Amino acid sequence: MSDELVLLSTREKRALLCRCDLFGRAGPDALDALAAAAELREVETGAVLVRQGAEADALYLLVHGHAEVRLEAGEDEDGVVLDQLGPGALVGEVSVLTDEPRTATVRATDMLVALRLPRAEMLGTLALHPDLAQDIWTSVARRRLEGLLAASHRFAGQGEQARHWLAGGVTPVFVHARSAQILTCPGTLFVVSGQVEAETELGWTCVRGPALLPCVGPVECHARTDAVVAAGPPLSGLSG
Repeated sequence: MSDELVLLSTREKRALLCRCDLFGRAGPDALDALAAAAELREVETGAVLVRQGAEADALYLLVHGHAEVRLEAGEDEDGVVLDQLGPGALVGEVSVLTDEPRTATVRATDMLVALRLPRAEMLGTLALHPDLAQDIWTSVARRRLEGLLAASHRFAGQGEQARHWLAGGVTPVFVHARSAQILTCPGTLFVVSGQVEAETELGWTCVRGPALLPCVGPVECHARTDAVVAAGPPLSGLSG
């Protein structure tokens, strides 16, 4: 990966960021802060943008060119191509937010130009702009819940529209490490990110997100790490 190609102005980088769905509702101050921290990078054909299993130190917004998302297998296997990305696609935003390792490798399939936003600067901006943080985490939470539903035996056959509807009612709550939060759950406790301990229908359970735990009524969540949780929809019989 090369150094920054050219010196773009904050206004030009802001224009790139505001076209992205994740930052589409950000206010001008937040956008200015994000744009000031972002750098334009060039990635050669065949080079790796992010590596599966690596620490998430930044997210990337593709500006020009294309990349493939590949789930790596063993040393003697090529892995599986999960997706093809083009201009406007975001890479690595979930790992940056959740502090989880990269879940796949993203490799440039032609000359790629991307806007790199370092994790520390992004989290610092979100800390100063809680409305933007809530909006972004809501988007991530709903995507994660849709993924859990799609992977479950009970809901995989209900179709994308039904899963999208179920996930649409989720509103995440932040819980700082070594603190507690009481949620009234209609059917499940949804751990979006982080590690929490809670008394559910299964008894006291410690789980790391993303995960769904069956429970009804008030549930006290004790965060072992910084965590994001939500009251999930009734999903009795969920398996998978």
